[in-house]
Amino acid sequence: MRLNKEISDKKLKSLNKNFKDILKQGVIQRAGPAEIELAAKEYIDLPRLSMRFNMHDFSRLSQLINAINKD
Repeated sequence: MRLNKEISDKKLKSLNKNFKDILKQGVIQRAGPAEIELAAKEYIDLPRLSMRFNMHDFSRLSQLINAINKD
């Protein structure tokens, strides 16, 4: 998930606490660009989050996006 700005450690911890139910495993974490983005030189400088989304709870995913954008 590409972001327009970095999120704080506190916010990331809160996201992991409040949205662990939509993950198949692991945690929501900061990530670098994917190989395809590097090859295409697309938005390399933007911060990103990575997670193993369960591909079922799309309304909760929308709530996660709203939580990220809040503030």
